[in-house]
Amino acid sequence: MAYTSRLLNRARLASSSCAGQRMLQHESVIPVRHFSKQADRPILKGDEMLKGIFFEVKKKFETALGVLRKEKITIDPDDPSAVEQYAKVMKTVREKADLFSESQRINYTIQTRTQGIPDARTYLLTLKEIRVKRGLTDDLGAETMMMEALDKVEKETKKPLLRSDKKGMALLLAEFDKINQKLGIRKENLPKYEEQLELKIAKAQLEELKKDASEAMETQRKSNFGCHSYNVFKILHILEEMLKGIFFEVKKKFETALGVLRKEKITIDPADPAAVEQYAKVMKTVREKADLFSESQRINYTIQTRTQGIPDARTYLLTLKEIRVKRGLTDDLGAETMMMEALEKVEKEIKKPLLRSDKKGMALLLAEFDKINQKLGIRKENLPKYEEQLELKIAKAQLEELKKDAFEAMETQRKREEFKDEEIDSEDWFSN
Repeated sequence: MAYTSRLLNRARLASSSCAGQRMLQHESVIPVRHFSKQADRPILKGDEMLKGIFFEVKKKFETALGVLRKEKITIDPDDPSAVEQYAKVMKTVREKADLFSESQRINYTIQTRTQGIPDARTYLLTLKEIRVKRGLTDDLGAETMMMEALDKVEKETKKPLLRSDKKGMALLLAEFDKINQKLGIRKENLPKYEEQLELKIAKAQLEELKKDASEAMETQRKSNFGCHSYNVFKILHILEEMLKGIFFEVKKKFETALGVLRKEKITIDPADPAAVEQYAKVMKTVREKADLFSESQRINYTIQTRTQGIPDARTYLLTLKEIRVKRGLTDDLGAETMMMEALEKVEKEIKKPLLRSDKKGMALLLAEFDKINQKLGIRKENLPKYEEQLELKIAKAQLEELKKDAFEAMETQRKREEFKDEEIDSEDWFSN
C-alpha cells in the first residue's frame, strides 16, 4: 500500500530520538541475566527449525484472516470514529496473530540492524538508512540535530565516540534530552505518540480501501458509492495482500536459509570444540542471510513484546518468569528470587507499589539489581560473551542431535543392505 510515506510524526521521531538514547544499553528494566541455563528440551535442526518458523507464520496468517472475517468496518477515512474502530480491529488482528505494529516494526529493525555497532556515528547513520528505506521523512530535522550533538561531544572529548564510553555517552544523552525538550517530545508520552501513529496508519489504510472498493464497484457498473458498513469478508482480498506479504517474506527467508545450508560443510562432531565453533558460524551466517533471530534475540524480542505497556515492576518480573518457564529455561542462580526480594525491599522503603514510570523508585531498584549482578559475577559489558556462549551451547546440542540422526540413518541403511543380501542368498539356494 501507498500509505508508508505518510507515517512520520512525533511518534516516529520519538522512536528515533529515544533510540539514540538506547545506544549504550538495552532499555530493559531488568539487567540481570537470569536466563542462566537452558533446561533439557528438544533441539530443532536445520530445515526442521526453519519449517517451524514457516508454519508458525502460516498459523498467524490464518488467525488474522479469521479475525477479519468476523469484524465489521466502516470505510470512511474522514470519520474519526470509523478510523478509530478500524484501528481497534487491526490491533485485535495483531494481538491475536502476534504481529508487529508499525512502531514495533521500526523498533525491531533498529534493534537488529544496530546490534554490534561499536560507535555512535555509525549508529546514527544506520538510523537514517532505516528511515529512508521505510519511506519516512524527518520533517522536524531531528537527525541533523542529533548529528550536531554528536559533533559537539566528539569535539569536547577529542576522539570518536564509542557506545562503550560511559562518560562520553552520558554527555551525548544529555544533548539528546535537550533535543527532545526542544521538539516537545517526552518519553512518558511515547504510548500516546504510538497511538497517534497507528491512527494515521489506520486512516491511510482506509483511504486505500475506499479507493480499491470504489474501483471494484465501478468495474461492476455500480454508480453510487456511500460510506456504509461492509462486512470485512467483502474487502478481505484487499487485506489479504498485506498479510500474504508477511507470509511470503518468511517463505523467502526459509528458502534463503536452506540455500546457505546446502553450500556449507559441517563436521558432525559435538566433542570437537572447533567443529562446534564452525557449526555455530554456519548457523550465524544462516541467520544473517535469512534475517532470522538468534536464541538471545528471540528471548529479547519475547521480553520486549510481552512486557510492553506493563505499568508496574512486579508484573514485569512475573512476566519474565512466565517467559523463562515457557521457553524451557532454568534459573539455577536463583536470580528471580533475589530480584523479587530487591523489589520488596524498595517497595517497603517507598511505601507503595513500584511503577516503572517512577524514576526515583526505579533508580533504587536498579541499584539493587547492580548488587545482584555483582554478587553473581555478571558484568553488563560481558553480555555479548554470554550470548556467544549460549549460541555455542545450542550449536553443540544441535550437533549431538545431528550425530544421533546420522547414526540412526546409517544403521537403517546397514539393515536394508543385510536384508537385500539375505534375499539374494535365498534366491541362490532355491535356484540350486
